[in-house]
Amino acid sequence: MKAYKLHDPKTLENFRLGDYPEPTVRDYEVKIQVKATSLNYRDWALANGWFGYPGEVLPM
Repeated sequence: MKAYKLHDPKTLENFRLGDYPEPTVRDYEVKIQVKATSLNYRDWALANGWFGYPGEVLPM
């Protein structure tokens, strides 16, 4: 699947489109199709390193 990933939390240029494996759906989970997304100010601030960045996990 195609997905954007933040490789280094210092600038928005580090959001890179790549091919990643499809997630596996387990019991009591659902898989959804996303047609559109957006970035808001908090996403921009995280990408610029203004908040802590714990690796792969971003708080919602």
